[in-house]
Amino acid sequence: DSNEKLSEYNGQVWGKLILRKCFEPQLGPLVWRKKMAQEQGAGTDRFEKYIDAMIDDNTFENKKRVALSEGVKLRSKEHLHYYAMFRSYFPPPQEESRGCSLRCSDCLSCATPETRFCRTCGAFPAKLL
Repeated sequence: DSNEKLSEYNGQVWGKLILRKCFEPQLGPLVWRKKMAQEQGAGTDRFEKYIDAMIDDNTFENKKRVALSEGVKLRSKEHLHYYAMFRSYFPPPQEESRGCSLRCSDCLSCATPETRFCRTCGAFPAKLL
C-alpha cells in the first residue's frame, strides 16, 4: 500500500518514513536528507569537469567518429572516458549483440522490451531499435 511508503512528518511528505524513524537515533539529521540523483549523492558528478579538462576537443571529436563507426553515440567526454575503459576489455556492443531482436539506439547493445535505461551505455530513457 502506498500509504505505508509515503507519510507526513513535520509538515512534509517523506518516503520510507519507517526506515527514517528507525535509523534517526543513529544517523540524526542525515535520515531527513532530500532525495537526489545517485551520482550527486555519491559525489561522482564531480568527475565530469575533471574528465572534460583531461580530454581536448580535437581528441574527443576524433574518438567520437571512431565510436560512431562502432555503432556508439558518445554524449560527452565523460562518456568517452568510460567507453574507452569498456573497450579495453570488450568488443563494440554491436558485436556482442548479434541475434538480439531489440537494441539500444545509442550503442546497439541487446535490450529487452522492459528496458528503461541501457545497461551498457547508460542512455535514459532507453530508445530501442
